[in-house]
Amino acid sequence: MSLTALLDEGLALVDADPHHNLRPGYRLRLLRALDVPGDTAHPSAGHRRRVRLGELSVEKVLPAWDEAFPQGPTPRRALDLARWALTRPAHNTAVARECDALWTHCDNLSWKHQEEQYRTMVGYAAIQLARAAITGGILENPDVNDETADIDVDPYLHDAFFLASVAHARGAPWESESDREKRKEFWIWWLTRAVPGVVEQDVQ
Repeated sequence: MSLTALLDEGLALVDADPHHNLRPGYRLRLLRALDVPGDTAHPSAGHRRRVRLGELSVEKVLPAWDEAFPQGPTPRRALDLARWALTRPAHNTAVARECDALWTHCDNLSWKHQEEQYRTMVGYAAIQLARAAITGGILENPDVNDETADIDVDPYLHDAFFLASVAHARGAPWESESDREKRKEFWIWWLTRAVPGVVEQDVQ
């Protein structure tokens, strides 16, 4: 299936989903489709594209973090770690260690700000991007397929894209206070602008 056809499939899935979510099985298929057959470069084109796509996703929701934690460096530090993991794989152990510390910090913020936990999802998203950058830009999960819902995914394996969508929609799909139209807005942007944009940028 071509990337264009895959993106069209994604748009149809978002429209049909009652919460306008894009399920994790589809996201994994799309992320793998960003690879270039026969590419042996390091980092590969697919790896670069996935990390850049994660950067765009986190950057889109950074205002939600900054409004609550204007002095909090966590998302931006994690974005730096993602770029570091992409270009300096010898330091991946240090990247993973710092990601663990940042995750604990976000856990503490979530506990203190339970009424607006969606804002902390920006930090978690950036951390998951850095972790994924260590392994080619994908958080592999063998238990995920096209029928899997995000609520059934181990929270430690939620990808940066889903977490960014939670921040944008002010809640997860299973949370009644979340905004399904904002979630739809995020995924349409992701499929029509972010993904095509990283592919176009990479071939220039």
